Amino acid sequence: DVVELDHKKNYLIQYDTGGSYAELIQNKYFTVNRFFIEEKHDKNYEFTDSFVILMLLSGECKLNDGKNLVNMQKGNTVLIPACINNLQIETTEPTEFLEIYI
Repeated sequence: DVVELDHKKNYLIQYDTGGSYAELIQNKYFTVNRFFIEEKHDKNYEFTDSFVILMLLSGECKLNDGKNLVNMQKGNTVLIPACINNLQIETTEPTEFLEIYI
């Protein structure tokens, strides 16, 4: 593979900031999504056979996989193992995430 080092004037990614979900990047190496929730939410990760990285951009929440409970605050990052197919996210305030997987 060859790395392209061309200078680009604008590296910003355009996406809908008003929705609750936006796909920011998807290529053969990884996918990055942004999602926003305001209440309890169930995430289904059966579609992917890789780990998932969740980065909390704003708010606070609790992640529950049925066995473990993790408290998250703005700025925290957590690695969700590939063996976890369902994740419950509990929050009582507006909460924004980046979700990254391969």
